[in-house]
Amino acid sequence: MKAPNMAKKPPTEFCTYVGTKIDDEVYPLARAAAALSGNVTVQEFISDAINAAAAKVLNRDPIKRRPPEPKGGRKPKS
Repeated sequence: MKAPNMAKKPPTEFCTYVGTKIDDEVYPLARAAAALSGNVTVQEFISDAINAAAAKVLNRDPIKRRPPEPKGGRKPKS
């Protein structure tokens, strides 16, 4: 059974973040795994893992990641 399509917000240029809690014993494991897996932050590693797990359970494709906002904020469009 495939999960129904979920309501979507209008896409933005950059990803946005929400707060969540994670088990204090799991976080060091995620941080170590992110460091070993390549050039990704812990946030990216955890987001990718949750995205893959949720897509599998919901029987749908993972959500395509948008890039994070550049440091220093958004640049004005010319």
